[in-house]
Amino acid sequence: MVSKGGAQTDVWRDESVQNSTTPKGEHDATSHEPNLVDFDADDADDPLNWSSRYKWSITILLASMSIIVYVGPSRPPPPLCSSLLQSIWARSESNLAIVMCAPAAPVILDHFDSNNHAYQILLVSIWELGEVFGPFLLASCSEPYGRLPVYHAATVLFILFSVACAASTSLPMLLAFRSLIGMTPPTGTLNAPIIADMFPKEQRGRAISVMQLPGLIGTVVGPAIGSFVTDARGWRWTFWLAAILCGAFECVFAVFYRETYRVRILKDRVEKLKKETANQALRSRYDTGNRTGQVFHEAMIRPFKMLAFSPVIPILGFYAALVYGIHAASAVAATNALKYALGTVPPDHRCTSAWGSGGGTRCWGS
Repeated sequence: MVSKGGAQTDVWRDESVQNSTTPKGEHDATSHEPNLVDFDADDADDPLNWSSRYKWSITILLASMSIIVYVGPSRPPPPLCSSLLQSIWARSESNLAIVMCAPAAPVILDHFDSNNHAYQILLVSIWELGEVFGPFLLASCSEPYGRLPVYHAATVLFILFSVACAASTSLPMLLAFRSLIGMTPPTGTLNAPIIADMFPKEQRGRAISVMQLPGLIGTVVGPAIGSFVTDARGWRWTFWLAAILCGAFECVFAVFYRETYRVRILKDRVEKLKKETANQALRSRYDTGNRTGQVFHEAMIRPFKMLAFSPVIPILGFYAALVYGIHAASAVAATNALKYALGTVPPDHRCTSAWGSGGGTRCWGS
């Protein structure tokens, strides 16, 4: 077996990989293959062997990203689970990018001279329409290509679509780009797999908890920030702010984050060794012989199989849809109720009052 230092190791501690590993019963039979490339027990390229300082730095960075775009799962996903299934397992909470728009919704309607209050609900909830399709694509791409390129590409798209929302010239344009924003957040889809890549299962609970906390903070401070920003700078700055903050975190992420997916790391190592040794028979421990298109196709159809043959999946999906619907309706209802109860905004939804500039609470009540 070919490895970085010549030693053999048990790859079964990496439980974040499914359908790419050799069955456990076949491990001994293949462990002595001379052309098999694997990690050493103390291999520095194995994410499980990275320093605790680096692992927790990445975890905190993921948590910071979650405040802006998405929050990861409330508890660790099942250990033997592909990245797509982990994204389905993940539960999300409201955060800045979602709820900052809620207090600005009446102001947006007024700006575009619309009296259709259905738009007010759609401005908050249409994010979830994109979120239906996004995880399928992001997680499926991460299995053949790895976490790193997919994470960066999705974050850049999130920034671009946020800018497009800020520059929208009509309500349909704004709604369209806001739904596209919902497709792109990588944190809800890839944060849990990245944690599973770096931490053994005994340590994942603490890491997931740290990653979850900032999302809860976003739920609390999001409406206040959105209200203040809308009042002081206008509704477009709720989207500009999300784009700017996400761009800043992405720059830091681009500098410090490196690939964590063990399948991708070993695949790159095999390609490098083939060039160095001219031995085309070398293969990764996780090599199943499937082409990239096959891996992508299998990852895409797997959740539909679970939806058809596992009753708990549609039940949880219906529950999540109900919760999100109540959340969106509550956000809009609270906005309108506070507007009339506090009397801080005239009935025409204009963001004006005697409180003066910077009075964020009056726009949350707008």
